[in-house]
Amino acid sequence: MAVADCAFAYHEFDRPGIALANRVMRRYEADPWRMGAADYEHLVTRAELHGTPSLPLTGTLVEAT
Repeated sequence: MAVADCAFAYHEFDRPGIALANRVMRRYEADPWRMGAADYEHLVTRAELHGTPSLPLTGTLVEAT
């Protein structure tokens, strides 16, 4: 159970992370934080500029709420 006046901030783009975010939003009526397409594109660009290797997405496809 969420405590009154608490804030949840969750940010993850892999499939298990999106599934967890969906559950947190459903259960605690949380709002997504920096999980839009523009946020994802920014992170991909930043990772490329820093030479961070990309990892393939695996597992079951999850649709973000």
